[in-house]
Amino acid sequence: MKKWLSMFLAAVMLCGVLAGCGGTQSGSTPASGAQSASAAGDSNVNAEGFPIVNEPITLRGMVALNANVKDWNEHPALKRMEELTGIHIEWECVPDAGFTEKRNLAFASDDLPDIILRAKISPQEEMKYAANGQLVALDEYLDYAPNLSALIEQDDAIRKGITMPDGHIYSCPQLNKTEGNLIHHYWINKTWLDNLGLEAPTTVDELYDVLVAFRDNDPNGNGQKDEIPYCVVGKDYPHRMFYDLLGSWGFGINGVMDSDYAFSWLDIDDAGNVRFIGREDKFKNMVEFYNKLWTEGLVDKESYSQD
Repeated sequence: MKKWLSMFLAAVMLCGVLAGCGGTQSGSTPASGAQSASAAGDSNVNAEGFPIVNEPITLRGMVALNANVKDWNEHPALKRMEELTGIHIEWECVPDAGFTEKRNLAFASDDLPDIILRAKISPQEEMKYAANGQLVALDEYLDYAPNLSALIEQDDAIRKGITMPDGHIYSCPQLNKTEGNLIHHYWINKTWLDNLGLEAPTTVDELYDVLVAFRDNDPNGNGQKDEIPYCVVGKDYPHRMFYDLLGSWGFGINGVMDSDYAFSWLDIDDAGNVRFIGREDKFKNMVEFYNKLWTEGLVDKESYSQD
């Protein structure tokens, strides 16, 4: 079964880059398996188009399950891909909180699935597992991944970013080139804005004024001062309060260095150099702004304890 892994991964990339949510490190999708095999030499595999295999096959998959996503075995998009490819995957959906332990046990016991998504594997771990013969070198199958191959040809930084020191590629990257990393959104209660005759804020000063109005002017109309103006996503992402407004102080505009939302406080300045944000004078101004929000009761006090 292990030989199918690299065939499957490479073939799926005909449809696009297969990736999890997160940065190149934690969102990488490694291929597990001690041996690689030539897909071209297997009569069951089609080099182009669908189905990928003539006779249906079943693979084992493991995924770090985001709390916002239900059972992957019932995912309609994956069911559609099964129809197109002829490949059925039996997914073991492991909650994020316990995934790292489960993944480590799988590698330690060498009881590995055929594919791991949202693997949360560092480059150092990737090299160790590859040296142990537990990961398949995917670069041997790039002919079956024209979309990824084209991206690599267009931007050599992609190849460098996913190539390990031994010269091989063992995981599929998440590639995110959206302006300002549009994965990170702010949401605001438009009903409350409308009830108070306010517009959505476009600067941090306007944001402050709106939050004060939410706190003091009863936007939900129940006659009580019980509104919570600002809430952070939760205890799993304690840095997110800083992360989401970095651009307002000129940070992260040219790119940030992070991994699966674990912000490292490094970004790229206007000269193209990596810098540590905490040393910048304007970082102090940002901290003072957040301190004002906290001390004036504009931030949910349970933001860093709730799950």
